[in-house]
Amino acid sequence: MRMCLLCGLLALSCALSATDAPTVYYYGFSGEPIELQRVDNGSTLWPVVSYGATPMPLTGRIGFKRDGAEKIDFVKLAPGDDPFAAARRLAGEPGIRWAQPEWQVRIMPHAAPNDPYFSNEWHLTQIKATDAWDAVSGTAHTIIATIDSGVDLAHPDLILNLAKGKDLTGGSNAACDHPGSGQNAIITAAHGTMVSGLIAALFNNGIGGAGVCPACAVLPVKFLRYDEESIPVTRIYDAIVAAVDAGADVINNSWGDIDTDSSGNCITVPRDSYRAEAIAYAKKHGRNGRGALVIWSAGNSQCDTSLNENLKNDDIIVVSALNESGAPAWYSNSGAQVDLCAGAGNWTTDISGPDGMNSQLYTTPNGATDYTDQFSGTSASAAVLSGIAGLMYAANPLLNFTEAMRCIRQSAAKPTSAICDAGGWNDPVGDPYAPSGMQRSPCFGYGIPDTAALVTMARDGTCSAPYSGCDTDTQCGGGFYCDESTRECIKLPPEKKKEPDNGCSLTLID
Repeated sequence: MRMCLLCGLLALSCALSATDAPTVYYYGFSGEPIELQRVDNGSTLWPVVSYGATPMPLTGRIGFKRDGAEKIDFVKLAPGDDPFAAARRLAGEPGIRWAQPEWQVRIMPHAAPNDPYFSNEWHLTQIKATDAWDAVSGTAHTIIATIDSGVDLAHPDLILNLAKGKDLTGGSNAACDHPGSGQNAIITAAHGTMVSGLIAALFNNGIGGAGVCPACAVLPVKFLRYDEESIPVTRIYDAIVAAVDAGADVINNSWGDIDTDSSGNCITVPRDSYRAEAIAYAKKHGRNGRGALVIWSAGNSQCDTSLNENLKNDDIIVVSALNESGAPAWYSNSGAQVDLCAGAGNWTTDISGPDGMNSQLYTTPNGATDYTDQFSGTSASAAVLSGIAGLMYAANPLLNFTEAMRCIRQSAAKPTSAICDAGGWNDPVGDPYAPSGMQRSPCFGYGIPDTAALVTMARDGTCSAPYSGCDTDTQCGGGFYCDESTRECIKLPPEKKKEPDNGCSLTLID
């Protein structure tokens, strides 16, 4: 009989120099061996590894996935154990899909706040948002999660659209932090508020601007504090799963891995099994089984997206940035992984009062202390795309994952300036959600969504069965009910899932 987990695992020394053991590997999400370089000198408690990117210190834990289990389990290693030998041993056990050591990872918000700003909210004109609002401007039941640095929960242009958030940074408050000084600290702290404003700032309220989906709900998932230089890679998994379990329809990630070295050269980023598992969880369990969309910014380093293994996941939407003229933003990453593009809108909500971008770092335009005109980057374009996806779900809440992925692609058109230095428009290769007859560009993906066309397509039968509301719960299907007053299908609250208890201890015995 197989022993419970790794109780019989042999202890192996990890005090090896980088010269003695330059290459280590584990078996990842798709079953292939993934090699990393060991870059410590043997003096650290746990190894430090790299994949051409910033060094990633290990934590002494291994995450693993059992066949049939919903979430990841962990083992805690005893001092002196070799994390990679332990992970390979565990991955070879019957019933274990993959095992990966946990490491610390440095990430960065994909904002470019020093870029010249454009005229107010030109990005809404690019996507024909106002035409879409004639049909739908969102619903309070359409939830867009922002995995970011928290949100100013009292901001007057957001407060009515905020759902109860999550804090995964060790605190209990999804609000943004309020650092008193320091450029990087202020940019990071304000980032989640700026992203949320582009997604769902209120409209017709006499102040500020409008988000793309101004009647949608924003769910803040705070996974990064302004003072954190790195976070455990497992926090990314926790953030996505928390968003799914809280009922998110769309999960916005306006951040990414460090993808350049200290000289600005593009470098490779390893595939992370925790992140891939969370994306699979969102597809399987999001929206009561219909699947939640996961949106990711392409990055601002002028790098090829193919260098980042995490962007090669078919089940996310990777978004590049456009400028006001519809041309690729000069900083935007490009490549075969780009699915769609959107304008990098710069006017958005800022931390209220004296602690925001336009109070601390930049000249405040027109006394707009609660707003900034200094936002851009693929952070902004991903937020715009998440708002577009929110309008799509508000138009038809019954779309399943495949229908939604194809529908939002099918609504896209070539931007005004459709010239891409990285390559021309070609037939898509390997995309399971590619619409028939559409071509793809390394700068633009399938193009920029026409939001007015999208909400029509979501309802009229182009993307799924026609949707015109409901009369009975049966018409809405499992996980949804028919609201008697609005005649709209509404998601039921997410069920609380209980993990099976196998009676095993998850701590290795020395």
